[in-house]
Amino acid sequence: QKTNRLPLERSSSTLARTHTHNHTSSHTSKFQQCKITRPRPDLFEMQDEIFVAKGTAWIHIYKNGGTAVKHGVNNLTVYAGYYDTVHSTLAAFLHSLNLQDLFVTTVVQDPLDHALSGLHEILKRKYCEDVPCAPHPESKSEWVASFRQYVQNQLHGTQYDYSEGHMLSQASFLAGLNGVKYPVDYIGDLANLEEEVKSAFHLEALNLTIEHGPLDQPDTLDPNLFRLEVEDLPDDVVKLACEAYRDDYCCFDFSIPETCDVVC
Repeated sequence: QKTNRLPLERSSSTLARTHTHNHTSSHTSKFQQCKITRPRPDLFEMQDEIFVAKGTAWIHIYKNGGTAVKHGVNNLTVYAGYYDTVHSTLAAFLHSLNLQDLFVTTVVQDPLDHALSGLHEILKRKYCEDVPCAPHPESKSEWVASFRQYVQNQLHGTQYDYSEGHMLSQASFLAGLNGVKYPVDYIGDLANLEEEVKSAFHLEALNLTIEHGPLDQPDTLDPNLFRLEVEDLPDDVVKLACEAYRDDYCCFDFSIPETCDVVC
């Protein structure tokens, strides 16, 4: 009998599912073959969420449309627990849901886009939980400096506040503390979120509203506030980010920036 500290593994027979998906995914095949080298550190105590309906379990990777899925799909059961507190790993969490009977899925996006979305969330939480915002950095150069610092925090396993979990690698949401991957059946692409959700939950129609957290009230902030594009990042910062998000480049099917030296 497995303890709560160990991610679950499936026999080959468990992988033969009755769930059918409309298309295959290069993200899935790469994830099945890759090795997680930078699992989520113990110090990141975050609330994990899994959305379950119609035999499907959707893992919420922060900044990948999870809130839109939670609010847009009817009759979801939301399971939530704090990583390494209520449940020592997400696998133990999944175990309580009878994992072998569920089709486990999620979506991913380009690693740099994901990290920059995480930066946006972190800075909004830091300065704009109350509107109007507190005094805050207003220039792109200042936001780039913040991004550099948060990426360095990821590399060194240093966390200054809870919100930095939004910049963890996507792959780290899909593995236990020891780097053993969870048994995920299908990994789609955030660019096709609505179609991925419809297929996963067997829906004929769906209208998702993308929400850019973390504000509870309607977001009246300048949509460009704290927003950086990959093109705004100098080469040394891109190289630093590639090192921090090596697992995302090696586990999902995204192009590695030319300036980077990622070895999978």
